[in-house]
Amino acid sequence: MIENTEKFKVIADKFPKVASELKRLWGTPGFNTYLLSLEQDTSEEHRVGFPEAVLLALFDLGAEHDKQFPDLVQGDKWIS
Repeated sequence: MIENTEKFKVIADKFPKVASELKRLWGTPGFNTYLLSLEQDTSEEHRVGFPEAVLLALFDLGAEHDKQFPDLVQGDKWIS
């Protein structure tokens, strides 16, 4: 389960709402979509971004998700 990984715990410690959404979406096409949405600041508020440890954990979880669920990997929209 995703919640038993160290990467997930790093995220959950600082951003419990993000972790909750990652857990809910694990194994679904929405997981990658959600990860991509975290990379883009669409808020009117000034945001500082994720601390480095959290950002690396997000990347690692994304890679692990792609490995476990290869059928859900989204192709690069810039490559035809």
